[in-house]
Amino acid sequence: MYGELRKMSSIDDIAGPFESLKKSLAEGRLSHAYLMVGSPRGNGLALAESLLKLLYCSGSEKPCGQCTACGQVEEHRHPDIHWLEPESKGRVIKIDQIRSLIKQISQTPFVEGGWKAAVILYADRLNEESQNAFLKTLEEPPGRSLLLLIAEAPQSLLPTIVSRCQRLVVASGQGSLGAQWQEALVEVLRQGGPANPMDVFLQSGRLTSLMEQIQESIENADDSAEEPADEDGEPEVVDARVRARVLEAQAAVFQQMMLWNRDVLLCRLEAEPELLHFPEEIAVLREQAAKLTPQQALERVATVEDMARRLQRHMPDEIVFEAGLMKGLAPRRRS
Repeated sequence: MYGELRKMSSIDDIAGPFESLKKSLAEGRLSHAYLMVGSPRGNGLALAESLLKLLYCSGSEKPCGQCTACGQVEEHRHPDIHWLEPESKGRVIKIDQIRSLIKQISQTPFVEGGWKAAVILYADRLNEESQNAFLKTLEEPPGRSLLLLIAEAPQSLLPTIVSRCQRLVVASGQGSLGAQWQEALVEVLRQGGPANPMDVFLQSGRLTSLMEQIQESIENADDSAEEPADEDGEPEVVDARVRARVLEAQAAVFQQMMLWNRDVLLCRLEAEPELLHFPEEIAVLREQAAKLTPQQALERVATVEDMARRLQRHMPDEIVFEAGLMKGLAPRRRS
């Protein structure tokens, strides 16, 4: 059980995918193209930068994060890496940008025998013309080239594009919520499991309201960032991107609920405080743990997993929370 709990305590969003990429590079199996499903300003970008540092690092232990090459990758100014994103917020990536990328990726690397790389941020904003122009490069990539596509809504890409990339999904993390919503969620979790049906109704309402506020915040942020749509605009791409961010935030909410209930279980098992994800809440966690048997605490974790699965099936938030709280989170008498 402790092994699984330690595994659950890891919240490094890119650790798993990065280790897989590191192994592929060491074994000479690195793909020429990756579709990284994640935030182009968050976890998706972090994974791309980590891979590029690994590729270009001149240190003895790669990536060292200290050498000139690692610094150039982080600052997006390495001469052998071409970065591409929409020229202005809310617009698509146009064919002229793709043609420039294709030209850059086909040139001889500055470092003899080195790699040429291209990173497309917000790849889901490629219009159909751009995707078709890019397809030939994906089908016949230049030697020692690496193409990284980062997208939140990969369903907006042509199937022919997706099929020619190795897909890597980057997990959502605490950072997906932001400090404001993280604190709001913790405030709900501090109240513990409901003790009666009325408590179930009230706590379900708090969680549903939090979800609605997060979604509204994401939609408003996207509206303020986007310019008015023009003839090149792709409203369905914007809608898909917003939906992807909402789903990412929902996943982050359930991850934090999972980690909180895992901490309750750890406290019930009298584990060391350093294993806790919320060590600053240890007094509250111990108080909640004291009301449960180890089995009941474990059932709470399983119930949150079940709630997350139900929400993925597009069941209404309120129904998911009410059913989950009533089934598994309500404290019962210890035997």
